[in-house]
Amino acid sequence: MAELKTDIKAEDTKTKDATEQEKTEQTEQPIVLQAIYLKDFSFESPNSPGVFNAKWAPQIDLQLSHKHLVVQEDFYETVLHLEINCKQDEKHAFVIEIQQAGLFQIRGVPQEQIEQVLCTFCADLLFPYARSTIDNILLHGGFPPLKLAPINFVQVYQESLAKKKQNEPADQHA
Repeated sequence: MAELKTDIKAEDTKTKDATEQEKTEQTEQPIVLQAIYLKDFSFESPNSPGVFNAKWAPQIDLQLSHKHLVVQEDFYETVLHLEINCKQDEKHAFVIEIQQAGLFQIRGVPQEQIEQVLCTFCADLLFPYARSTIDNILLHGGFPPLKLAPINFVQVYQESLAKKKQNEPADQHA
């Protein structure tokens, strides 16, 4: 009786069709992150070392904005801009300005929804990177980290739409 030997490796068990299907699924994702990068950053501590002498009770002012632009067909850049002014006893302890950016490839999303994706999903993806950079530079600057709370970019987007709608002239609503 003949002995049947099989020498099949685990990677050989995938059929060519299954591999092609996986490649197709990967390329058909509607949103693909291409890059995350720090576009601009500034840190100032104008009143150091004097601010370190008092009990730490900061007054924080955070301004957040974002913009996006078309880089080329199906490629978009989203830039989060955060400006943080921190005062201690009415003196500037530090000022931070950061532009955290990302390059996204977006396909198969209706054109009227692109802005929403950029302002919500993409901004939400970038924020933890900006928060981490801010906390790291604060530690290196001698300050405790801010540990900024997550931001609900869907709510921010919806509020900005509502504000735009309120600012439209009344005759456009008729």
